[in-house]
Amino acid sequence: MKEQARQIDEEREMNKFRTLRADELDCRVGTCNDKGFSLLLYKDARCDQNVLDETVGKENWQRDHKEVKGNLFCGVSIWDDSKKQWITKWDCGVESNTEKEKGEASDSFKRACFNWGIGRELYTAPFIYIKGNTERNAKGNPVPTFKRMEVGEIEYEDGKITQLVILGDGQAIFTYGKRGSQTQNSERQPKNEQSYCNNAEMTLMQAYEMKTPKGTAYGALKDEDLEYIIEHSKVEGSVKAAKMILEDRRTSEDLMPLGDDDVPWN
Repeated sequence: MKEQARQIDEEREMNKFRTLRADELDCRVGTCNDKGFSLLLYKDARCDQNVLDETVGKENWQRDHKEVKGNLFCGVSIWDDSKKQWITKWDCGVESNTEKEKGEASDSFKRACFNWGIGRELYTAPFIYIKGNTERNAKGNPVPTFKRMEVGEIEYEDGKITQLVILGDGQAIFTYGKRGSQTQNSERQPKNEQSYCNNAEMTLMQAYEMKTPKGTAYGALKDEDLEYIIEHSKVEGSVKAAKMILEDRRTSEDLMPLGDDDVPWN
């Protein structure tokens, strides 16, 4: 029993990664229409690389890729000195809308890093919705009026996001947590408008964990099942959860440049 407890403590120590700082996070538009837009928090592959280097050392981690039934998987391995062996965690990625192979390889790497715990706290983020502040671009598509959106502040407690401030062109356009209820920049919005719809407190993790009447987690549902819920369900929380999961799945893309030999996972 003592040996087992020691091994568990060693594994916990090896897997102990810090939470991500505001300057390591980016915002991506999830959905956008004339009424407003939603934002998603994300990390890029370089962030994962930096955290791995910082926590376990550059020489103590490695990555590998393999294709299984047409899906590209990435394995992130960390050296366990007590066991004298590599411990590997795998996950598969999805193709990006721009560079198909590069995006899929990087996405699988980032998801494997999530399995190690890097950035897992992002799944506790609130649903970020900014009402208004959109315009039509040259192609006639609705886009945010802000040229730059970024995470201004973020705080955690017990691995969960407790405070979040999103900046749009340097101004706070969304706040959540300790500063009070979720709000938007009053200079951009009428004071009587609400920035959130019902069930605004739902986090991405809660959306993934929500279950159907048959007990199936929403995170295990296929895209077409989630789309069916969005189209036919009369339960607002169910519709919101389905939308959040689809947004999370469809907006993952790679921001890591290719290596010198043009191999996406170097």
